[in-house]
Amino acid sequence: NIIKKYIKTYDITPNIICLENACLTKQNVSIINLFIKKYHFKPNEKCLKNIAYTINNKSLITIIDLYFKNIENNIIKNNLNN
Repeated sequence: NIIKKYIKTYDITPNIICLENACLTKQNVSIINLFIKKYHFKPNEKCLKNIAYTINNKSLITIIDLYFKNIENNIIKNNLNN
């Protein structure tokens, strides 16, 4: 895998932005697996949205948007109550 060699050769430490960018292309399954399994990145909202846009799934985009808005609203409510 070219990405694995590049990371090793140049002693690069991948970060979540690498996973977000990998999620912009359907064919990056092996790279996404690498970042999640080896580097233990947890896909964030941007990763999920990137995948949804890439596969053009409007229902999934809506679910992701509503899910993360709900989390944000709960955090705000909890902060106001404390």
